[in-house]
Formats: sequence, C-alpha cells, structure tokens
Amino acid sequence: MAFLLLQTAVLANDAYVTLNRGRRFVRALFPFWSSQMKNFQKISYKLMLNIILAPAQCVE
Repeated sequence: MAFLLLQTAVLANDAYVTLNRGRRFVRALFPFWSSQMKNFQKISYKLMLNIILAPAQCVE
C-alpha cells in the first residue's frame, strides 16, 4: 500500500512540474504569440469584409 501511495505522489509531482514548465513556456511565448494573433485577426477580418462586400461571382 505504501508503494502505491509513493508512486501516486511521484506521479502527481511529475505532473505538477510538467504543468509548471508548460505555463512558463506559454508565458515566455505570449508577447510574440499575442502580436501574431493581432495580425492574423486584422487580416482575417479584412478578408471576411471583402467577401461580404464583394459582388457575387458566378462560377461556370
């Protein structure tokens, strides 16, 4: 029983450490990711607006 508790504690610790590393990694990437997403949103909004405002074109 003690072995199972120890293994559970080790597994929980590994999961916590991995999750913490992931958070730090995401925090480090956030400034770059944020600017890229803003650019992507601007471009996608322009494309959607062009599609809405463009006259319907027939495809033959």
